[in-house]
Amino acid sequence: MSVFLPTDHLSITVPVERGGCGEPHDGGPAGERGEVVCEKCEPIILAMKTGAAVTPEGVALTPDEIAETERAERDADRRRNRTWGDPSSLAAEFAKITGSQAPAEAPSLLAQIAALSSEERAALTGMLLASQADTATQPVGDDGSDVPADSVPEKRGPGRPRTRP
Repeated sequence: MSVFLPTDHLSITVPVERGGCGEPHDGGPAGERGEVVCEKCEPIILAMKTGAAVTPEGVALTPDEIAETERAERDADRRRNRTWGDPSSLAAEFAKITGSQAPAEAPSLLAQIAALSSEERAALTGMLLASQADTATQPVGDDGSDVPADSVPEKRGPGRPRTRP
């Protein structure tokens, strides 16, 4: 078994009177996790609550490492929010990932209407005017067919029995 040390431990010694071997164990170069392989010292180092662990992932972070991790998370959140909040930035990121070209900006609705031919504009005008004149009907049924408003049966109130024609 091995015990991994936090990055701020350059060396650790467990005295013989506390159950260790009494020799110093190097923690590795500064800023890197050290590893202790000593059957006598390993259980005592783990019991001392120094932040050591059996796996490198389980080692406690130093205050500097915690601050660096929090800063990196905040920066990543800002970049993500900037990317996901801006459609053009999102399209550029998607294009970069897929290796394709970013799509051009879609023209506005007014630009699209301005580009219509005279026949298309007349057809659009007819559709818009027809929808305004159609307010006297309401859609009924799953097929979307329209029925004049005066032929729709009146809704009955609560508790009133149904009348049969």
